[in-house]
Amino acid sequence: MKNKLSAYIKNCSIIWKRPEIAKQYLSLFEGKPVGVVVQNIEKEPTNEQYGYLFGVVLDELAKHTGYTKNQVLALMKSMFHFEVIEINGNIYKVNKSISKKKSDVHILSKLIDNIVMWAASEGYLISEAKSDKNDGWVKNMAESQGEEK
Repeated sequence: MKNKLSAYIKNCSIIWKRPEIAKQYLSLFEGKPVGVVVQNIEKEPTNEQYGYLFGVVLDELAKHTGYTKNQVLALMKSMFHFEVIEINGNIYKVNKSISKKKSDVHILSKLIDNIVMWAASEGYLISEAKSDKNDGWVKNMAESQGEEK
């Protein structure tokens, strides 16, 4: 049985966010050996981040360069959001996903910052985030990912 319980550490002690649920769940393991994994919980990227990336940054760069948002996203990921893997002694550069399941708020912020700084170094200034421009983020993200929503 595997489950996640949220807590924080204070003075080297575990402080449960929902102590009654933690106590009830942990009582199932009374007297049994267990393994405990402690890790930071990263927040998922926000809708506002995706809205700014897809509704403003990629949209403006696509218009500026003449390429599609999907092409611009692939280029930006190849520059700023990739991993290097080795297969049979050969080295490959692979673009990483920016989905909510494979990313977090900090990673997406760094990608957006890198894109905006790169654009500025190329002489193009990206507009600041404004909520009215971000409203269509789901549609824009789906289009850029080759999906329909």
